[in-house]
Amino acid sequence: MTRKLYYLGCVLRALNQAVRLAAGGQPYRATVLIDGLGKNERHRVAAGLRQQQLSVDKVRGLRDESDAFIRLADAMAGFVRDWIEGEADLENLYRAAVELGVIREAGQ
Repeated sequence: MTRKLYYLGCVLRALNQAVRLAAGGQPYRATVLIDGLGKNERHRVAAGLRQQQLSVDKVRGLRDESDAFIRLADAMAGFVRDWIEGEADLENLYRAAVELGVIREAGQ
């Protein structure tokens, strides 16, 4: 399996879990925004999500320098990645974010 296909599979699994968690079993229609997603990849992601029976209105690629929401998501993803990789300074901050509901862990 090529690196690109592996990455796409990871993206699809993460989106599937995130959308289903956010929907909480309620009806939904999702608009998916992904940093740096190209036109060809956009069609693959949309098809993959629909194949997983997710209700997706549209999938768009954005540039982080042009969208504040994407910059925030990118920063949060970096924060969580650094915590997962064991950066000791972040343990208390991460736990506080979970307690305040800023971050939800899978299964919560």
